Amino acid sequence: MHLREDGSAAYSFHANGTADRGLRPEHLAALPDGGALPAGTALHLGSLGLLLEPLASTLDGLIRREAGRRLVSVDPNVRPSLVTDSAAYLRRFAAGWPSPTW
Repeated sequence: MHLREDGSAAYSFHANGTADRGLRPEHLAALPDGGALPAGTALHLGSLGLLLEPLASTLDGLIRREAGRRLVSVDPNVRPSLVTDSAAYLRRFAAGWPSPTW
């Protein structure tokens, strides 16, 4: 974030060349316990992660895996300028994720 000459906030988002964008399921599987989250933790994911591949598919799988085990929160606030396939992006949200079983 930086301030414009008029004092208003201006934001920039960097999507290319960032480390998290390349996250794949095999990276999670290589973590201790197959990337299992500790008991009692919640999972929160932001919208850019659910937009950019291969990260988007990896996080979609993580949501599906964890939905019945813990609180999962998703922030769908996306930057339209980064959406290259709006139909595919909307399908991911329209398909939904499993409901928690408490």
